[in-house]
This record gives sequence, C-alpha cells and structure tokens, in this order.
Amino acid sequence: GWSGVVPYGRGALLVVLLVLWAASGRLALRRPALLRAVTSRWRLLLVGELAFLVVFGAVGLARAQAPDAAHTEKPMDLMMLMSVHRADVLPPPDPWLSGEAISYYHLGHLGVDAVGQLSGVGPEFGFNLGVALVGAMAAAAVFGLAGDVLVLSAVRRRATPWIAGVGGMLALLWVAPLAGLLDIIEAQRESEGGGLAVLDQFWWWWDATRV
Repeated sequence: GWSGVVPYGRGALLVVLLVLWAASGRLALRRPALLRAVTSRWRLLLVGELAFLVVFGAVGLARAQAPDAAHTEKPMDLMMLMSVHRADVLPPPDPWLSGEAISYYHLGHLGVDAVGQLSGVGPEFGFNLGVALVGAMAAAAVFGLAGDVLVLSAVRRRATPWIAGVGGMLALLWVAPLAGLLDIIEAQRESEGGGLAVLDQFWWWWDATRV
C-alpha cells in the first residue's frame, strides 16, 4: 500500500495473509521443536483463546449499551478509520486537509480495518468491534505473559500458569479501573458532608483514564 504499486484493500491483505501462513508452515517444518513447544501447551493456549473470547464479548456488550462514536476522541477515531478504509494508497488521505496525506498515527486504525476487510465488516460496525478487539488482545497478551513467566520459572504445578494468566488478565482489566470505585466512595462521603460530589464535576472520569 505504501509503495503505490499494489492498492491497499482486501486483495492485498489476503495475499499478505497467505504469505504469513506459508512462512509459518515453513518455519514449523524446518524447526519442529517450535511446533512441539506449542502443541505441548495446547491446554494453556486453549484457555487463553477462551479468555480472549470472553473479554471480547464482555467489552462488545458494554459498547453495545452506548455504541455512538460520540465524545472525546471517538469522532476522530471513526473519521480516521473511514479514511483508512477508503484509501487505495497509504498513508491515507488526510480527512482534515484535502489533498494531503494523513499526518497522525493510524497503525491501530489500519489494524482494525484490516480485520474488517478480511471479514467483510465495514467501519460502521468495525469501530465498536475494534474497541472490543483491543481489550481482548490486551487480555490475551497479559494472560500469555503471566503464564509464560511461571512456565519458565521453577514452579511446575499444572494449573499455576492458568491461575497466573487469569489473575494477570483480571488485574489489567478490572483492578486498574477500581479508580472508579474510589470516586464513588468519595462522592458518597462528600454528599453526606454537603459538599460537591465528584460525580457532579465536569468529566469526573478523566483522571482515571489517564492513569
């Protein structure tokens, strides 16, 4: 797409996908130890995939309650995604300045659109599915990292990597946002004292999103 020789789109993405599959197959044939390392841990990998699907569904369900691309950066993100989707050459056209290429980071938008192109899902649905995808990928990455740390350590109990993986995933997605719970407690304390509740303040959630 950046070369201008091959237009960006579903055809180019399918070719890249086939090349990656072929390279993976060649690697598996030339280095069977790598393949054995993967197949020997199929249970852990399966649990990781299930964790991905659970988080993807949970975040997708949450987005379904408020699916509009409204407030803060969401309108800009949807605009960037549409610009990538409609592009034949990369970088895509700048939606702000006609005739210029976009001068803002857009690799995440490109990744979401690539999945959408391959699956036949347009940006109107791909935007919210992309939000769910990011949460699920983060969960899967932390699950794998926490599990691998224990697999490579001296701890050899069979279920320990799964427990570590799920624990890491919960810490990433649910312990970090406990700032919101602290805000609710503080709001209750201030309302009982007659003061201004935190939740009445403009963009009261902003600090938590920047932790």
